[in-house]
Amino acid sequence: MTASGLDLNNVHRIELFGDEIERLRLVRGDLLVVEGNGSPSQIGRAATWDGSIENCVHQNHLIRVRPRSGLLPEYLEAAWNAPEHRRKLLDVASSSSGLYTLSVSKLKRLTVPLPSLDEQRRVLEQVGELRDSVRRLERQSQRLDRELNRCAGLF
Repeated sequence: MTASGLDLNNVHRIELFGDEIERLRLVRGDLLVVEGNGSPSQIGRAATWDGSIENCVHQNHLIRVRPRSGLLPEYLEAAWNAPEHRRKLLDVASSSSGLYTLSVSKLKRLTVPLPSLDEQRRVLEQVGELRDSVRRLERQSQRLDRELNRCAGLF
């Protein structure tokens, strides 16, 4: 898991037995949460599974959260990664020897706001517009930095 989502460049195959594939299989829309990390800023980060690999299960350092009916997976991801929820995650994370950890039981105690589906869509649209603005401003900042560096050569 990276800051920008799931990294599927190094996927491994494992052997599963009995009903394990049925029990552990990821479903499009599952939220994958970082279970343990040495950095408080990384614990609990989450990304939505897009279903791009058939019969896929997750690594043991991730916790799968399956959204219930009436909850858009993209909304759950946005709410989960919001600063207020991230603070709640850090509050319930245990730390031993510098490693912060979460568990399924700890995650079950947390809640996210659950507005109507229409409101979830509106929130996602607004978040998308804001993210687009951030990307645009970052590109503009990089361009201005290059111009400033060129100007520095005038002195």
